[in-house]
Amino acid sequence: MEELFDLPVEADADVGPTQRLILFRAGAERLALPISAVTEVRPVGRVTRVAGAPPEVLGIVNLRGRVLTCCDLRLAMGQPKAPPSANARVLVLELRDAELDVGLLVDHIDQVVQIPLATLADLPVPAVREGGPAYLQGVLNLDGVAVGLLDLGRVLAPLLPPGEELGTLALPAGTAA
Repeated sequence: MEELFDLPVEADADVGPTQRLILFRAGAERLALPISAVTEVRPVGRVTRVAGAPPEVLGIVNLRGRVLTCCDLRLAMGQPKAPPSANARVLVLELRDAELDVGLLVDHIDQVVQIPLATLADLPVPAVREGGPAYLQGVLNLDGVAVGLLDLGRVLAPLLPPGEELGTLALPAGTAA
């Protein structure tokens, strides 16, 4: 098990309210989640397939007596399937008001950053209108690189029972996303 606090953290001088994000990759996508949404980062380990599960569900994992549904983030975002690399990790998520324990398989964990809330932005209107990435709730610019803020509600919607919604993961007041 990898502790989130062991990951490198980059922080700038005081620039107002900030948000800690974990940055990771799934395929060619550079993505982020609030660190508060992730309880731990684990190696992939042994996953038991579940018959009839949606294609993005790799299977289940026994996590200290809890049944963790493990999802392939690549497949959930419509990317082609790829075998996990040595750098692949499972982000164990903290979902509010959900009776579902979920882990997301990602290709690589980059780092944990603390960013000014002012750097978060809504998706550009043309991207939304033209069928842009339905799994994002916003974008941020980190040193000239666009990083998508993952919308867990949209990514995990296929796993929820009919009529149940997870919604977007709430960010602190004052964020643009």
